[in-house]
Amino acid sequence: MKKLSLVAALVVAATAVLAASSLGAGATDRGTARPFTFFLTHYTLLGNDPNSPTGVRYQDNGRPSAQAANGSTVVLTGRGGWDPAAGSATGGGTYAVTSAAGAMTAHGTWHPTRFVSFLQLAGWWPKGFKEVGWQGSRGSPSYSGILTLNVQLSGLGTGVLKLYCLMPGTPKPAGHASDGLTLTGPKLHFTKQIQSYEGVMYYG
Repeated sequence: MKKLSLVAALVVAATAVLAASSLGAGATDRGTARPFTFFLTHYTLLGNDPNSPTGVRYQDNGRPSAQAANGSTVVLTGRGGWDPAAGSATGGGTYAVTSAAGAMTAHGTWHPTRFVSFLQLAGWWPKGFKEVGWQGSRGSPSYSGILTLNVQLSGLGTGVLKLYCLMPGTPKPAGHASDGLTLTGPKLHFTKQIQSYEGVMYYG
């Protein structure tokens, strides 16, 4: 399925995003589907030459990660959604923290407590690039961008999760070469991107 831009289908929603971003808050409803969804995704490149792939397969078992200054690493799994008009978010998954030496120091579950903002970014895969394993509903658009959520982690408290979907054709924010995440809070200081084939996909 070819990537679609947010022109007609998301004009109203884009206005709502701006309003929700300026207003901020909203309660989480983990039992209700959101109009926008995200999947922490593993990318498998297709074709015989890894330096010149012909396509990509999306798998919703992604494990994006980030590193702290002390060398510890956090890895997340999960999926969810958000409603910019209501300022609400849903979903969650698991997390694991390992030390610089590789020992697991914390693990548990996480879930969003509110939608903070979404910044849509231009750019996608090259024209003609094959995409397999579409996770959104049939005909749904997808897009690059940065999603910010307030989150709760069992055993570690509250934090701010930023998810980055940065495809090859997308201008990259400072410090980010590809998809990834950052996770910050009173007990969370994971700000360094770890580049890999783990990332996030958004659908409208």
